[in-house]
Amino acid sequence: MKKYLFVIGIVFIILVSAFFVGRNSDTQIKPVAQGEKPQQQTSQVTFDKTKYSTTKPGSIWWIVNKQRAAGASYAPTDLVVPNVPVRPSAGADERKLRKEAAGGLEALVAAAKKENINLMLASGYR
Repeated sequence: MKKYLFVIGIVFIILVSAFFVGRNSDTQIKPVAQGEKPQQQTSQVTFDKTKYSTTKPGSIWWIVNKQRAAGASYAPTDLVVPNVPVRPSAGADERKLRKEAAGGLEALVAAAKKENINLMLASGYR
């Protein structure tokens, strides 16, 4: 009998929880009348997969790996030293990043510092 009451209690809690979660949900499913087009939801943030080339040398999204070698003499033309802490043993060349990556790292380090998290650059482009 105790097991039966326990199971009934658990089912009751689940049903009540589901009811309140469903009522407070931001996403409401609305039925669509026959022949009516459903409204398309638009996202606020979009990702343009074609913004940069993944095959063009020098592109910020250029894919380089064992099958797509960059060549021993290749070096990006926009290397800069970001204004962030760097590990003590990092050489001068290891401190450099692509300009776009350096700006992103500076913003990341600044945001982390506000949360009392200390980040440093360990290795950049080599």
